Amino acid sequence: MPLRGLRYGQADQLTSISSGNSLATLRDYRAGRESSFDRTGGNADWIPVAPGTTATLAEISGPGMITHIWTPIGRESPESLKQAVLRIYWDGEEDPSVEVPVGDFFGQPLGDYVDHYSALLGFPPWSGLNSYFPMPFAKSARITLNNDRKDSMHIYSHVDYISFDRPPEGVGYFHAQYRQYTPALQSEPEGSEIVILEAEGRGHIVGFSRGFVLGSQEQIRTARELLQLDGSAEPLVDFSFRPNFDVAQEKANCSPVYSYEFEGKPYVVPGIDRTGRYYSYRWFMEGPPTFSRSAKASIATPDRKGLGSEIYSTAYWYQTEPHKKFPALPKLEGRVPRSLANIGSPPRAGAKGVLAG
Repeated sequence: MPLRGLRYGQADQLTSISSGNSLATLRDYRAGRESSFDRTGGNADWIPVAPGTTATLAEISGPGMITHIWTPIGRESPESLKQAVLRIYWDGEEDPSVEVPVGDFFGQPLGDYVDHYSALLGFPPWSGLNSYFPMPFAKSARITLNNDRKDSMHIYSHVDYISFDRPPEGVGYFHAQYRQYTPALQSEPEGSEIVILEAEGRGHIVGFSRGFVLGSQEQIRTARELLQLDGSAEPLVDFSFRPNFDVAQEKANCSPVYSYEFEGKPYVVPGIDRTGRYYSYRWFMEGPPTFSRSAKASIATPDRKGLGSEIYSTAYWYQTEPHKKFPALPKLEGRVPRSLANIGSPPRAGAKGVLAG
């Protein structure tokens, strides 16, 4: 069900909070923070997470809205970006509305920590992973992190939020879904449809964050992203997302690295013979695609042949509850890019299209 009962004036405040406008507008909410600080007054400002266990990063009573999530996970051990899973539950639900490996959620889908920023995700140097998605809720919010690795983790985190006297009205619940396509590790045919989002209810899509490990096959050059809203047979079609890797590695001529407010490719590493890997993100903040019953996003080539590449994708959207149950999250050994990750030679220092870090 939608969140309801927003007091007059709070709708404008929610808009200004998420957009950064009208900073001088007086607010009627109360600000709060859940963090990993040492409650004894010492300096052990972290949450220990034993192997195979789940830690609670925040448990907040509503009505309210999460405005910011921060964690520096991955700096010391990049593989942790794939080994830990972030889940968020709204209003006491049993199935999470967010279930994504922590690196993928924050826009680091291949386990390589890359500094960049956008309107909704930010990674300043040596500062940690930041999410600025507004996440309203009526009754409660619970954020957990699961440790799928074989040794313990120490998690630092801040979860900033605001509390209201009454639940907000006319806003949806935040959702994020992880999908991956790894031909070497799955039994489905190469030509099968690559689904990156399936949702049921009423809502709108905010965008996608993805990591690609490209093989040398040509099919990826003709691939398109398809978005079907409310079962429409005529999908919205996005442009090709394949960077222009040059055949000659010595030229290191590929798509430039860029990171803008609504769109970016912050990480591009060429390999050999048109292989390589890169990150991309796209936010539909200028006009999110809406749906009243269902939404489906997929990737396909015109001839429905396999892409010959790996795709690790996270979709972000808002919708009413209840939501369609997510597919089972791949096990750890299947989440870590490996079948194509080592194709090609390491990029040369200063090569065009390679983000220095």
